[in-house]
Amino acid sequence: MRVGALVQLRGLCALMICVVPPVVLCVLIVRQPYGAVIEAIVLYVTLGHRSLRDHARCVIETLQSDNLRMAQRRVGMMVSRDTADMSSTRVAGAAMESVLENGNDAIFGVLFWFAILGAPGAVAYRLINTLDAMWVIARRGICISVGGGATR
Repeated sequence: MRVGALVQLRGLCALMICVVPPVVLCVLIVRQPYGAVIEAIVLYVTLGHRSLRDHARCVIETLQSDNLRMAQRRVGMMVSRDTADMSSTRVAGAAMESVLENGNDAIFGVLFWFAILGAPGAVAYRLINTLDAMWVIARRGICISVGGGATR
């Protein structure tokens, strides 16, 4: 077996280990009495709107207080590029770009999969999306041996 295929197989196995148990648990829970209430709670929990708003608000507030260095650091928590030399206009643009891009992942993707598959779909989507982000970042550093499953 090729090394690349082995890495992909490991990634797929890791993905299944991380995603299948919570999704199966979610399926079992929403079939209980008051399943609709539980689905609403799961939808609320899987939507990532609050952290996006909080991060963007911090960047905006520091820009409004003319603290460019702090704004660069705060937008650096939202984006995966060097922010040290960014102007205030570029910091604001990077924050907006990040909110729009991550809004798709954290809000619209969750709503789509919730509409298609209910709460288990929203849980599966958020887990896969989060693992994708974590494994891509890990690939730049230490944990290359599990990558592939979530990112494909």
